Amino acid sequence: MIACLVLLSVGWGLVERLARNDCQPARGYNYAAAEMKVSAVDFVRVEGSRLVVGADSHSVTLKGLNYYPGDHAWATWREWDEQAIRGDFQRMADLGSNTARVFVTLGDWQQGDYSAAKMDTVLRIADTQGMRLLVTLFDGYRKYPAPGWDAWPGADDLAANDERAYLKAVVAPFAGDPRILGWDLSNEPDVVSEREWLWLDHASNRLDWLTRIAAQVRALDGNHPLTVGLALAAAVPVAEGRLTRLVDFISFHYYSRNYPGRSLRDVLLELRSWTDKPLLVEEAGQSSAGEGAGSEEAERAFYANTLPDAAEGVGLLGWLHDFPNHAANSEGHYGLYRSDDTAKPAITTFRDSLSVAPFAPMSLDAPPPPACE
Repeated sequence: MIACLVLLSVGWGLVERLARNDCQPARGYNYAAAEMKVSAVDFVRVEGSRLVVGADSHSVTLKGLNYYPGDHAWATWREWDEQAIRGDFQRMADLGSNTARVFVTLGDWQQGDYSAAKMDTVLRIADTQGMRLLVTLFDGYRKYPAPGWDAWPGADDLAANDERAYLKAVVAPFAGDPRILGWDLSNEPDVVSEREWLWLDHASNRLDWLTRIAAQVRALDGNHPLTVGLALAAAVPVAEGRLTRLVDFISFHYYSRNYPGRSLRDVLLELRSWTDKPLLVEEAGQSSAGEGAGSEEAERAFYANTLPDAAEGVGLLGWLHDFPNHAANSEGHYGLYRSDDTAKPAITTFRDSLSVAPFAPMSLDAPPPPACE
């Protein structure tokens, strides 16, 4: 549950104890001084089927984009480019976004690429643009056919030690930070393999693992809502209530190829018959190349149709960039910007088809940490 009204501050002391995975600021910089006094009403929280914020608990609709820097796909932290991030968040704000989804993998932390200081920099950039971050954890974790793809660790397994340390490093420093919208525990755990796109035979052990991870995150952070990024809306009823009990809001992905002949409104209304929790379209898109009818006009029409439908839930997140390293297939062409950084026709439709309020920026009592190398 989201914490009751209390005065909180960002736990930067934890960052110092996790310094082995942080870039090193100038000698003498005191993370603990970077406090942000906030009230529990500053956090996004769940009330019934709504996301709300503020002392008046006003409803929040999310509009935004899944984000990697265009030239650094799947390498935000390893190929750190603060200038590109600043420019991209300005673009997202200009498109009327109030939310960005970013990814921190276990590997990002294990290899020392991710740091709390880098995350704080992204949060400050987002905050100045009236945006909050939905942070996805465990992306790419135990994916078929990697070794151990179906050996989801139990609490006493050796691999669980790394999981706990990773969560402590990523989640704990921001437990008191309302610039984080929420934690997404895993990306598409319902996709098992090329033969099993929807968890059927392999749902139980994944749900056991998700239940344990959710409990660990809540023990570290009682302020932010939790979700799980499902590839398919149908994963919710297959889980037979187990998923809806462990998350605060439902997130699913809506790509036109996965829902032939079904509008987003139809899918949202069907989901509403299974749960009364808030419904977020966490990824959405129509490829502008390949994929049968893929074209830039099809992508524009997709947003024209789906963004108004998103009002049946609590919002929708698309993709900002195409990715050059996936240019040979449809996966690389879901962005609003092409690989050469030019805008597609869909950009105007995305901007104009759904209007949402920006988040009020949070004031900080200390200057940002020095830039990370």
